[in-house]
Amino acid sequence: MFQSMFLSLKRRPLPALRYSTVALLSLLQISLWYPWLSQAHDDIRRQTRLKNQAVSEWQAIQRQAIALENVRFGEYAWLEHRIVARKANVATQWRIEGSQTLVQWRSLLEEVQRRFSLSVLTVSWEREKNAQWHGVLRFAIQAPKANRSFHNWLPTRLDDTRFIPADWLLLSTMRTAKSTSALIEYKHRRHWVQAGSWLPDAGLSVRSVALGQVTLVEKGGALQTLLIRDFGGVGE
Repeated sequence: MFQSMFLSLKRRPLPALRYSTVALLSLLQISLWYPWLSQAHDDIRRQTRLKNQAVSEWQAIQRQAIALENVRFGEYAWLEHRIVARKANVATQWRIEGSQTLVQWRSLLEEVQRRFSLSVLTVSWEREKNAQWHGVLRFAIQAPKANRSFHNWLPTRLDDTRFIPADWLLLSTMRTAKSTSALIEYKHRRHWVQAGSWLPDAGLSVRSVALGQVTLVEKGGALQTLLIRDFGGVGE
């Protein structure tokens, strides 16, 4: 009896799932997984974009590195330049060196920044007695940018203001066995100077000191002579 009852139950068909129920369960499962799938998809897109951007920048650096290796500065024969570092056989650092007036240095650096995208790593400036500056600059080669900022890498501000004779007065000169010194006054401030002295407030250096006169050099290289008991300057 029990066996016949079991068999009759076993033969009874299971209730069929409705399509609406299946659809509802599917939608529930999708709603549970969607946030994770969406985040994973966004992460993949972001990583792909960053990878493509890195590849594009590296290719741009390669093109610029080749240009720097072959660049010629015809107007600046005094300049020495060379590649000083590489990565995966691609130039990554560039070095320039030379001695010239600040006016010429400014012109060169403006052209360099116009043609190439660089970031400065090290800068060394040494003022020379002939109104020139010896500079050594080392740069990292970067991917070119359409709107890059101009940087002033000069050792001092180069103003195009004119020399004003009334600001200067040569008070006296004194010669010793080894050198000649002069006492000058600039805007009511007095300084003892010798050949090679630097006057940062005025932006001038002293080229030479002789009995009765001092020759100054402007940043741009122009010469100005002060005469004793003379409130004026005579440009050379």
